[in-house]
Amino acid sequence: MITATQGVHVTSACGACGGVLVRDLGEFVDRDRLRWGVEGRCRTCSDAWCETGTGSAPPEIRQAMLAEHGASRLRLATGHAGLVPVLRALRETYDLSRWRKPG
Repeated sequence: MITATQGVHVTSACGACGGVLVRDLGEFVDRDRLRWGVEGRCRTCSDAWCETGTGSAPPEIRQAMLAEHGASRLRLATGHAGLVPVLRALRETYDLSRWRKPG
């Protein structure tokens, strides 16, 4: 079950034909893990692809989303989101240990 998603559409020149390439870039939390995805399709030729991964999105995706949506703050919805899955996703994304001593 996807619990949160954020995305943006970006256009550029198609490397195959020079037409308009539309890419859908996104980041989402799925099954307690942070994931990212890219789908691209040329409006002129048949060039298309899809790519996904786990953890922090590549810099190109993050920068496009920040430019479109700006920074945001994570707030848990009362009664629908557990703190443990959110902390697990953040810990895995940023390679944080379960416990760190201050200082």
